[in-house]
Amino acid sequence: MKYNALVKELFCGNIGEGSRVMPGINVVRGNKVRIGKDVTIMYNCLMMAAGTITIEDGVQVAANVQLISNNHDLHDRKILTCAYPAIPFQEH
Repeated sequence: MKYNALVKELFCGNIGEGSRVMPGINVVRGNKVRIGKDVTIMYNCLMMAAGTITIEDGVQVAANVQLISNNHDLHDRKILTCAYPAIPFQEH
């Protein structure tokens, strides 16, 4: 399917088997997003991944969710440059 091929390209192939991303996704720096197996991302998700985003296996993301790892703290250089390690989203 053409849509699935485009999604895989958007995330530079970093999307696990059985994962689904619904239309309306907006992604900045898709090369810094990792999506595990059997993940479902519903409609109109925004991902801004300057500091990386990791979504682990089995996670479900609701519609209209924003996952943002960009940073704008001018007083903490580590935050501004995304030097802190990313915290992955996990199934609960």
